Amino acid sequence: MIGFPAVPMPRFARFALLAVLVSLAPPLAAQTTVTLPRIEEAETTFGQALDAFNAGDFGMAARRFALVYDGQPTNQKTTAALVLAGAARLREGDREGAAALLRRLLADFPSSSYADEARDLLARAEAPAPPVRVVHTLGVALPLTAQQGPLSQAFFNGLRLAVDEHNARAAANPEASEVRMVFRDTRNTEADARAAVESLRSADAVVGPLFSDEALGAGAGAEAVGVPLVVPLATDDRVAAGRRFVFQINPPLSERGTILARFAKNRLRLDTLGTAYDSDVASSQRLARSFAAEGLRLGATVPVQQALTRGWASVVQAATPDALAPVQALYLPVSGSNAEVDIRVALSALTRAGLRPVILGDAEWAGRAAARSNASRFRIVFANDFVLDEGSADLAVFRDAYRRRFGTNLVDAGFTPQRLAVTGYDLGRYLLDALDVKGSRPLADVLARRPAFDGLGIRVEFDGGRVNEGLVFQQYTADGRTVPAR
Repeated sequence: MIGFPAVPMPRFARFALLAVLVSLAPPLAAQTTVTLPRIEEAETTFGQALDAFNAGDFGMAARRFALVYDGQPTNQKTTAALVLAGAARLREGDREGAAALLRRLLADFPSSSYADEARDLLARAEAPAPPVRVVHTLGVALPLTAQQGPLSQAFFNGLRLAVDEHNARAAANPEASEVRMVFRDTRNTEADARAAVESLRSADAVVGPLFSDEALGAGAGAEAVGVPLVVPLATDDRVAAGRRFVFQINPPLSERGTILARFAKNRLRLDTLGTAYDSDVASSQRLARSFAAEGLRLGATVPVQQALTRGWASVVQAATPDALAPVQALYLPVSGSNAEVDIRVALSALTRAGLRPVILGDAEWAGRAAARSNASRFRIVFANDFVLDEGSADLAVFRDAYRRRFGTNLVDAGFTPQRLAVTGYDLGRYLLDALDVKGSRPLADVLARRPAFDGLGIRVEFDGGRVNEGLVFQQYTADGRTVPAR
C-alpha cells in the first residue's frame, strides 16, 4: 500500500507548562504588598483565554488575555494575562508584539513572580529570528489498478527513499528544505490522469504517470494549471511536444535517432553517416529518418538511407557495397522480438562484403550475443536509456536500503520492478536537488537548464528543451564486454 512520510507537528510543551504554572499561582494580591481586587468578569475571561492557549489557539488566547489586562482595571489576573499573552504572541510569530507586552509587565510589575519567565520570553522575542524552514510539496500521480499497481508501488518506493534521505539530512540543518509527498491515483485513464495533476496545482512539481496514454492527459493538466510534470517512462512524441511544463525522461523514438546522430557527429567525430531500416517496422523507419535528418542538419554527409524490403540480410545488397564503402558509421535500428537474429544476419552480410563501418544502435543492442560475438570485427556503439553499474557501491547501498525498508530484494524482483524503483529514486534525487537550488526562478526553467545528472540507472540532461537527451552511450570491447563509449 502506498503511504507517505509523517509530517512533524508543532510542539507547545514549554508554553503549555507556563500556562499550567500560571493557573496554579497565587493571585497578585498574595505576591505583592498591594491588595488588588478580584474581578469576576476578569477571572472568567482569563479562564477562557487559558483554555484557548492550552488548545493551541494562540490568536484567540492573545485577544482574550487582552480583555483581562486592558479591558478591566488592574486586577489579580493582570500579570498572568500579560505574560501568557506575550507567550501566545511569540508562538504566533509576532515577536514585536510579544516583546512589547513583556516589557510592559517588567516595567509595571517588576516584583511579579512571573518576572523571570517574562525576561526569558523577552530574550527569545528579541533574539534574531530563526530561519524559516521551507517545505516543498512533491505530487505523485500514479495508477493503482490491479495491473499497474505493483509497478507504481516499486516506482513510489524508490521515490520515497530519495525523499526520506533528503528529509533526514534536512533534520540536522534548520536552513535546509523539507519535502512532503502528496499522492493521487490516476486510475489508468487519460481523463483521470489529467484530473489528478490539476488537483495537485499547488505542488512544486508532480512526478508520473508511468506510460504514454495517461501521460498525455496528465501533460494537458500540467499545462492548464502551470505545474512542472516529470514523466518517467512515456515515449509518445506528443507527451512533451509544444509544452512548457512537461518534461519527458524517456526520449520518444523521433528523438532517439536525433540524439544518436549528434553523438556520432559531435563526439565520435564521424562525418559520413548512413542508415538502413526495416520498411515493415514503423519504429525502425522513424528512428532511421530522424537520425538522417539530424546528421544532415549538423553538416554530415548521409549517402545511404536504405529501406530494406527483404529483411536485414539484404542490407549490403539493397544499399550496394559501393554506396556503403565511404560510410564511416551505419545506424541499424533493429527492434522487436527478432532483434537478436536481425543483428546477426546484418553483421554477417557486412562481414561477407568486407565492410567495417562503425555500427550504431540503440537499446535493442544491449546484451545481444550476436553483437558481442562480432565486437572484434566491428566497433559497435549503442545508446541506452537505463544502465546499472553492478559494481557500483552506491547501487549496493540503495538495494540494501530498499530491502530493509520494504522487505523486497530488488536483485530477485526482476528487471521491471528494479528499473522502476531505481528510476523513482534517481528522479527523486534529481528533482529535490533542483528544488533546493531554484531560488526564486520558475522550476520549469531550472529543470530545462540543469547540468547533466547521472543517477544509478538513468542520465538526465534537457539541454534547454523538454525531452531528456541524456542517453547513456556504450560500446562492446573486442572480448565482448560493455564499456562507456568514447
